[in-house]
Amino acid sequence: MTKTLLSLLLMILATTGCADKTEIANDMMSAIQSPEEIYTSNAIVMSENKEQKNELTLSINEIPLTVKWEDNESVSALIQLIEQDPLTINMEHYGGFEQVGNLPQNIDSSDKQMVAEPGDIVLYSGNAIVIFYESNTWTYTKLGHIEGLSTEELENILNSEQIAATLYVSKNE
Repeated sequence: MTKTLLSLLLMILATTGCADKTEIANDMMSAIQSPEEIYTSNAIVMSENKEQKNELTLSINEIPLTVKWEDNESVSALIQLIEQDPLTINMEHYGGFEQVGNLPQNIDSSDKQMVAEPGDIVLYSGNAIVIFYESNTWTYTKLGHIEGLSTEELENILNSEQIAATLYVSKNE
């Protein structure tokens, strides 16, 4: 297949009147990988894909929740912060629509004006985690969203004076 494609390209070059056809053909030949090179590069990619991935996990009052985490620098920084030891954040009821708790240090943020929906997990001011059971509009960095629970179920879990949110990293292969 590769040789057929190369032959076709060389024929096109030969008929178009390029100034240095030999140099172009040599460049094209050097760009084509041998079967051994293809195998080696594919093996490297496959082994890189088999590396363990760190997965961020959240439980509230020891109830594990399914969360779809964002793919952003803030989530990566949060994973780095808790990679060795789980972090339990004592969160407090605020405003009748959210739970708020402080991180032990600031992490990267990229705040934007947004409408937080029930189940959203956000970073506020670079050092506070907020979990919503009702909507609110403000400037946050979205971290993730709790999935598989209705608004009523979220409210039952989150609408109390205090909760304990535990974040930990699990390794998946």
